[in-house]
Amino acid sequence: MEGGKIMYRTINSYEFERAFIEMDRQNHFSKDGLNALYDYLEEYVSTDDKGVELDVIGLCCTWTEYESFEDFKKNILMMKYKPLKI
Repeated sequence: MEGGKIMYRTINSYEFERAFIEMDRQNHFSKDGLNALYDYLEEYVSTDDKGVELDVIGLCCTWTEYESFEDFKKNILMMKYKPLKI
């Protein structure tokens, strides 16, 4: 919105979950994973006066939930040592 002001609204965890359902992303995170993401964002917003925009697709592209710490480590190692294609 060019030149206009942005209005933010506060949402609770239920509304956060509903936003994922409405965008057909309810299976991207487990219930625990979605709650952990909500808690993280809520904590982040409490330290930032600007707030944060709820972008469900952006969150799904940015955040990944792993089945285990071992899976996380494997993924990080693959990213770290992935050969460059020139």
